[in-house]
Amino acid sequence: PQQIGYSFVNHNWVMPARYYSKKVQHPSFLAEYFFIDSNVYDALDPTIEPEHNICSQQHNPGGAQCTANGGMANMWACKDWFWGSYKAQKHWLEEKIAASKADWKIVVTHFPCGYDGSWYRGLYENHGLDLLVTGHRHQQELWWPGTTSQYVRDFMNKNDLGDLTCFVSGGGGGISAEKFANADYGRDLLWYGFFDLTISKDYMRIELIGLDGKIAGNTTIKPHRFRMPTTTTQAPTTTTEAPTTTTEAPTTTTEAPKRHHEDDHAHRKPESHSEPGQSHAKAAENDKDMDRKKHAAAAKAVAHAKSSHEQARETKNAEAKDNEDVKQASKTTDHKQVEKKGTQQTKEQDGKQVEEKKGSKQASNHQDDSTREDELVFKK
Repeated sequence: PQQIGYSFVNHNWVMPARYYSKKVQHPSFLAEYFFIDSNVYDALDPTIEPEHNICSQQHNPGGAQCTANGGMANMWACKDWFWGSYKAQKHWLEEKIAASKADWKIVVTHFPCGYDGSWYRGLYENHGLDLLVTGHRHQQELWWPGTTSQYVRDFMNKNDLGDLTCFVSGGGGGISAEKFANADYGRDLLWYGFFDLTISKDYMRIELIGLDGKIAGNTTIKPHRFRMPTTTTQAPTTTTEAPTTTTEAPTTTTEAPKRHHEDDHAHRKPESHSEPGQSHAKAAENDKDMDRKKHAAAAKAVAHAKSSHEQARETKNAEAKDNEDVKQASKTTDHKQVEKKGTQQTKEQDGKQVEEKKGSKQASNHQDDSTREDELVFKK
């Protein structure tokens, strides 16, 4: 909590939460950084390793608890709290990194390369993790497949990171460097220094710089889109196509009857006991029957269309009659007002008739009785 709170005091210190992600949009590519808290590996039982134990009873008061900000209730609950939180973080990271559309996916955490190696390797191989940035050990280590450092190589062989590039940046100062006796400091391994990253859309150059300003190790990696299989997430070509059912639409008499060459009788072999003359006669009779069905279906369709047309015509006449009744009632209610409006409308109509003489002449020849009655009412 103190480190998170310090973010609001000093803006050079950026830690808005214990775990979070940050997108950085560059002119031609997007990089997304995922920060998680791996200090669970320093959360032990209160009586173990007091100098490297967050939950140690030696450096925490007897009644220490963090319930005010959602933390553990006491020192004996401290270890389980950290492991529960770490499990939640890993689940969060798996979902976030898998859903990320960034060109570069980079994880930043505290504990060094090798911790949870197989899990990070899974993120690298399955979800596009490109780089792992760590600390904790007070020295500079560059883990990459081509390293010549025996110290780094031994660590890589013991941990299942695969081809994932990782580096430890813990020799920036503050306290003395580790200076392990079995370490071959030099190439890819230094006491002090820093890492310089040059990132573009198609590659990332990682350089380990020593106190003398010289490059002590370097490698170039490419983003996951170069090594991950092209995710052709098209609709799977399953064999569950629309089933070719044999339940065809029944050949009812309301549909167009089958043509003669599609008729079942045309493909059916004549029965063995029938004479040739009888077969021809029967086929002719079937043809006549099919013709009668065709004429009947056509007559039925014509009758249906005629009935629909007559019904529409009757509806139109009824509507015209209703309009006439309304106009007559309006005339009776206010005769003077209607007469005045009728005169104005007649003048406007006469003007339109002069301008559209040719069109109205053709239309007047086909005008029905109801329209002529409307004109007489307005002229009166």
